[in-house]
Amino acid sequence: MCFFTRWLQCVQRTSQNRNRKYPPSSQEILCVVNRRKIHARFYFMDGQFRALEFDSAATVDEVVTIVKDRIGLKKNASGFSLFEVFGQLERNMLPSEKVADAIFKWEKYAKSTSSTRSLRLTFKKRLFLKPYINVQDKVEFNLVFNQAIDDLANDRFPISYDEGVYLCALRSQVLLGPYTDRSRSDYSSIIDALLPRHMRQPMQPDDVARKHRELGDMGSEEASQTFFDFIRQWHMYGSTIFEVLQSYTATLPNNLWLAVNEQGIHIMKRRDKEPLVTYDYRNIVNYSPSLKNLMIVTESLTRGTKFVFNTSQASQIAHLIRDYTHIIVEKQRKAATKRR
Repeated sequence: MCFFTRWLQCVQRTSQNRNRKYPPSSQEILCVVNRRKIHARFYFMDGQFRALEFDSAATVDEVVTIVKDRIGLKKNASGFSLFEVFGQLERNMLPSEKVADAIFKWEKYAKSTSSTRSLRLTFKKRLFLKPYINVQDKVEFNLVFNQAIDDLANDRFPISYDEGVYLCALRSQVLLGPYTDRSRSDYSSIIDALLPRHMRQPMQPDDVARKHRELGDMGSEEASQTFFDFIRQWHMYGSTIFEVLQSYTATLPNNLWLAVNEQGIHIMKRRDKEPLVTYDYRNIVNYSPSLKNLMIVTESLTRGTKFVFNTSQASQIAHLIRDYTHIIVEKQRKAATKRR
């Protein structure tokens, strides 16, 4: 393809998907010089990645479709999105955003801060709608299964000590097979990879070994399914958990989890399984994010209950509330149309 034809295609695509926010990154410039599309790695929750190509005008929505096709995920698998991850920073990218803009933005940030880190474009499920997952689709199962492991390891899923022992035993059954005396040497690495930091040191390999032995000859596929079934038994499964602080409401702890799911928002004591307070979306009358805070008003603007949460993820929480609310409204609209 000649340079002019390639340039013309880029201009047409940019015009089609509207203007870019940022100039090209050094990676994009190099790709243009070599007359090829931009290529980047897209990571999954098991640590694997796929290298894919896309043009400079490609939106997140378009790239999500490309990723689905490349990994064999069914087109009707809903709720998946692309996240920009840079060190400890993570942000869901909006469907209309340009992936090339994200590459430039974080390349510039890394240079200005002399950071050795680089952007990780991460593909995972963001919106969980019942029945949450098509268990017959092995690709979707593996994606959501590994996402559940990541939530567990990063302290976004509450478990007791005994439950931690059980899950480590099931994971050992998957990775090591049935129990043998040689299995003991591998438990420490499984504990470190699976459990949240505060549970790793107290966890005793002897307890894991005892439970691992009890699993007998259970196959790895059955062990994975049993592990995932345990995760899904929690009635809050499918929630996105945010760590927040608050000092506005005297009746609530300062350190909280704010869980957002299809049913509504749930204010929780950290690492507890039951919410302290729950509000469905009908009772949320206002939510207002700022750079470091999120204000939520329930029931009534004048006489309702107001919550103020300190969090750097205020906009992410607000977008989730907005998207779940939109889905509910659309379902109600379609149901009303059918009744006519």
